[in-house]
Amino acid sequence: MDIILIIIGISLLLAGFVGCVLPVLPGPPLSFLALLMLQITRWGDFSSSFLWFSALAAIVVTILDYVVPVWGTTRFGGTRAGIWGASIGLVVGLFFGLSGLCWALLPVPLLANWREMLIREMHFVLPWELFLV
Repeated sequence: MDIILIIIGISLLLAGFVGCVLPVLPGPPLSFLALLMLQITRWGDFSSSFLWFSALAAIVVTILDYVVPVWGTTRFGGTRAGIWGASIGLVVGLFFGLSGLCWALLPVPLLANWREMLIREMHFVLPWELFLV
């Protein structure tokens, strides 16, 4: 039984590490669940204060992980299209490695903000958007 819990804990820990890079996976809660799985085994010897502090840290980091990017974008003048563009650029860029992250994260939000600015300030519609109505 301990071996199964250790395998589950290691799997959750690896998923938590992947969640630090992929925005789809919540990294800190998965890592905390790994810590709990390892605590259940006979070799787990974490104090209760350490577990409570880890749970609080996982909750705070998870909340900040979702709140700070939106707050920062709106605080520094980004538009809703810029937020969507950055998210799409991140996901697309992950399929192409580090060079894909560099090439997708920079132009996609800029193009989305440019489109939003053109539509809002000049009432301009891009040619391919005429067929989307």
